[in-house]
Amino acid sequence: MMSSVRPWIQPTVDAIAALNISLMQFASTVDGSNMTLLMQPLLSDPAFAFFGWVLAYDWVYGSREVVSFEGDAGTLVLISSADSPSLSVSSSNVTKTATRGIYYLVYYTSVVLAAIAVVCFGYLIAIRFDMP
Repeated sequence: MMSSVRPWIQPTVDAIAALNISLMQFASTVDGSNMTLLMQPLLSDPAFAFFGWVLAYDWVYGSREVVSFEGDAGTLVLISSADSPSLSVSSSNVTKTATRGIYYLVYYTSVVLAAIAVVCFGYLIAIRFDMP
């Protein structure tokens, strides 16, 4: 499997390097007087490559976003923190009423179709399955 993936590794590294995707962190001295912007490119440092590939996988999978911030002094292309999709359940009365209405509609349709099937089968028995 690795041999089938190997031809795609270097073009992927080159594409991510061309985008200059990085992690960013602000750091300060103990007293907080000196703030420094720390940057870590995803795949350029061999010591960080494993974590960079994990971050790239999360980006492809959709749990992270890459955003470009352009300003007068330069551009920062940053990867976001992991974001798990949240689904909210609505407990509104409208949703419950609509769901109940759809349930009864499906139930009614099933009963009518079952009744039609019974009538058709009864007719077939009455004519002794002798169809013209």
